[in-house]
Amino acid sequence: MSVAKILSKFQPNKKIFFTLFDEMAVNLKEVNLLLKQVLSSNDSVHRMTLLPVLNSLKEKNDVLAQQVVLALHDNFITPFDRLDIHEFSKTLCYISDSTCAVANRIILMNVQVPGTAIDQFVDLLEKGIHELSKAIGGLKNSNDFYRISESCFLINQYESKASDLLEYALMALYEEQKNPIEVIKIKIIYDLLMQVLDYCQDATCVLESIIVKSV
Repeated sequence: MSVAKILSKFQPNKKIFFTLFDEMAVNLKEVNLLLKQVLSSNDSVHRMTLLPVLNSLKEKNDVLAQQVVLALHDNFITPFDRLDIHEFSKTLCYISDSTCAVANRIILMNVQVPGTAIDQFVDLLEKGIHELSKAIGGLKNSNDFYRISESCFLINQYESKASDLLEYALMALYEEQKNPIEVIKIKIIYDLLMQVLDYCQDATCVLESIIVKSV
């Protein structure tokens, strides 16, 4: 390795991490928007046409996560704790992959949304991703860290509401749905959506760790 290459590792390059996180935030919004498109249609043929787009978004997020790892390798000095950067990137990837998994299962299992609580879960998820995107934008300036704390609080609230919703949704599902196959399919979607919201909560834990170590 040349001297110039070694020295470059010690030159602060905060922009690369902020840029990658911003791109991951945009990707999360696009994945969530695609999930809503899947939910808005009961036409199985139309839903199948969305699969290539879904796979493309999933691959894009995987590439961004890998770029974060490479940036950590290339930069000795980072804006935040290296482990926090890696953990946050990994968690954002989990959110994206799990949201894609929800859409994928709905398409392939031909889940019919009307009469279920799926839309309510997705509404909470959309709000959580919106707050997560705001929090990511606030990482660039320590003066905005209080706004990150506000977003973390709201995301935790949405996860708590989703947890309560899951209990009532399952009760209603078991009482009202007479087809056991449909019960299994819908429960799978409920569990996956709850998992995505749990990952959003995990992301807030990393954000709070960044704030505590930076003040």
